[in-house]
Amino acid sequence: MIYASELMELARKNPERYEGKRYRVVNSYACDNAGEATEIIQIRCGTFGTEDSDEDVYISTTTILEEIPSEPKPVTFMEAVEAYGKGETIRCKINHGGRTYEYDYIPQFTCDFGYKFVAKGSCEISSGEILRGKWFIVRKEC
Repeated sequence: MIYASELMELARKNPERYEGKRYRVVNSYACDNAGEATEIIQIRCGTFGTEDSDEDVYISTTTILEEIPSEPKPVTFMEAVEAYGKGETIRCKINHGGRTYEYDYIPQFTCDFGYKFVAKGSCEISSGEILRGKWFIVRKEC
């Protein structure tokens, strides 16, 4: 966690490192131009902005922020299958009935045919996931 004022100073000194990073407001406040409170802010062009618009975000001297880890970029289903075939874990996120479901497929080797698709909890891959899901390659943290 870091004071927002300290983070802004670091971002000015090293903009490439901080540009686009997202932070959660832990305490105090952060608000947009209309005075509406915001819980998530993003560093853009050397300033704090809202996550989903170009509005600036205003902070207090006591605002403390916590970095939100960046999410992996979506890949095509075939790219996910290729990574899975190399033994990497892949993830599918899919919306259904207003809810988002997320499944990790961990490689399980079978005979001479490679890996079979089985998610944690023994859920097999569905055609809906293939056609409408967002696929990600889960990178292991070092």
